[in-house]
Amino acid sequence: MRLVKIFKDWCTSPKKKLWAIMPELLILKKDLEVIRGRQPLDGIVQFFGLVSPWQDRGLADILTAFHSVNYGQYDEVIRLLNQLTVHFARAGRSPYGWNRTSKGQEVTENNVYLGNIYGLWTKEVSFWKTQKDTPKGGWGFSGMEHLSVYDVVSNQAREFMRSHDEMCHIIGKLNQYLTYGEITY
Repeated sequence: MRLVKIFKDWCTSPKKKLWAIMPELLILKKDLEVIRGRQPLDGIVQFFGLVSPWQDRGLADILTAFHSVNYGQYDEVIRLLNQLTVHFARAGRSPYGWNRTSKGQEVTENNVYLGNIYGLWTKEVSFWKTQKDTPKGGWGFSGMEHLSVYDVVSNQAREFMRSHDEMCHIIGKLNQYLTYGEITY
């Protein structure tokens, strides 16, 4: 009877659910690391294209599985999964945000919006790409004479992606937990 319980616990283990999606998370981590080196306006579209399906999919079932058997032993894993969920939500779809796509819709440069910074209007990435050859400076902000509007929105996109670099770190820590049974910092 004890062996049956051990086997049942292993089959329904939250670690098994996390183990099942870990290969996909590791691919996400690798892809996010590659995007860092790309031109920001192309990178932000690819970034949203990678993160949005994870926002659609969510990690609620895995979090529920860990919560249901947690007596303190999974606190750190739950914390990391919650942080990852928050990143997916903040970097995912929003009808009034940067990534204005609906659940399941493909992310393109025509439905990712940047701007609303330093007096610039909010426009699609496809518009901002046409502004690459605009003259630098002369648009009203002291100390920014060396930047064009294209440079400003490129920096905006780059900084947004950098603000979510922690996703790669979290995925690495979750993988470390599954591989070694512990999380070290």
